[in-house]
Amino acid sequence: MMGRAFVVTAVVLAVSLGVGILLLSGTDPEVPVSKPRHELNKVMDGLRARHPQHFAKFGLLTDAELLAVDAQERLRLHEPRGALLHPARPRFRWETPRDAVSYRLAVTGRTARVLFSKETNDAEVAWPPWQEPLAAGGRYAWRVHARTPAGQEIATQPFRVLDAATTKRYADGLAVILKEVEIGKAVVIGAHWALRFDLYLEAWNLVRKGGTGHLALLTSAWVRAKLGR
Repeated sequence: MMGRAFVVTAVVLAVSLGVGILLLSGTDPEVPVSKPRHELNKVMDGLRARHPQHFAKFGLLTDAELLAVDAQERLRLHEPRGALLHPARPRFRWETPRDAVSYRLAVTGRTARVLFSKETNDAEVAWPPWQEPLAAGGRYAWRVHARTPAGQEIATQPFRVLDAATTKRYADGLAVILKEVEIGKAVVIGAHWALRFDLYLEAWNLVRKGGTGHLALLTSAWVRAKLGR
């Protein structure tokens, strides 16, 4: 946990000290725009012009958004968070207090009915293969009770599964990005496209493929912190 926190903090400090937390949208003539960000903005302008049905309201996240870091807690729930694509058989991952001796995982639906629970000594549990995938369009929450010598620590994280129409919109837009944009830029733009749908895991799977430049570095560090990777 300390190693990940150090990496994210180092990225934040480097960017903050170097450019004063740039808001690199390009709308303020007094704010300098990095060359990679400028090039990506030009690519986005082209995508919006050619495919307004997908990208008319889509823009890259700003540096200020990417520099926002969640407060560190002893028990942190990493995956799933945000949204998942359908069909969803999530893997639940959390970061443990060092003195934890066991855990109880519970997954609930909209009515708070428990859909799945498990006692475990591990900090990772997969959705059982014999259970149906979580329903498209559904909203859920998962909770971990960590047992420690001092008592219990509890953390809860909501998430949702995209409905069929939203899943298709995401997939169609991503297909356009990967087809029309050079791969080094496509993985960064694609990751930001995923983040607009709260698809943190999809964003991570894209940005780790090798995006380059300032924005790729910030995006990778931010998503890694969200997912505890």
